Amino acid sequence: MRTVFCILIGFGLAATQAVGQLNVVYFLSPTCPICKFYTIEMKSIVKDYADYGVVFSACAVGPLLTDSAVVAFQSEYQLPFQVQRDDSLHRVLNATVTPEVFVLRDDVVLYHGRIDDSYVRVGKRRAHVKNKELRHALDSVLKTGAPIFNTHVPAIGCIIEK
Repeated sequence: MRTVFCILIGFGLAATQAVGQLNVVYFLSPTCPICKFYTIEMKSIVKDYADYGVVFSACAVGPLLTDSAVVAFQSEYQLPFQVQRDDSLHRVLNATVTPEVFVLRDDVVLYHGRIDDSYVRVGKRRAHVKNKELRHALDSVLKTGAPIFNTHVPAIGCIIEK
């Protein structure tokens, strides 16, 4: 997994990261309605974990994606983290849908998958969230030191065209 960390540094996402620091990479697409929904939750997560020094960043993916679309999305949602257009990192990490998150420490993927269980399937959202997997993963690593119970929970969203 050293390749992952080297690519993160090359991509500019982990360049300021200290050894042992957590990095959360959020794959999104500005045209995906599920990403628009989850971006609000991601802003809340960034705020709630600000005191823990977690580095949050986003990779915008899509075959027809333009830099101006990425800038417009970041501006519209006032994202408190860096968003870059991605043409390769999603392949290295094997991200398959947007939104999908990865929690990394150095060169190890500690968790990847969905943010929470708000969506049952594409187009079908639950009335009440029961499982907050990204928050649970971060809490395990940062607050309790316990192993992450479920290191991969498949994300539901718009397919990333490879």
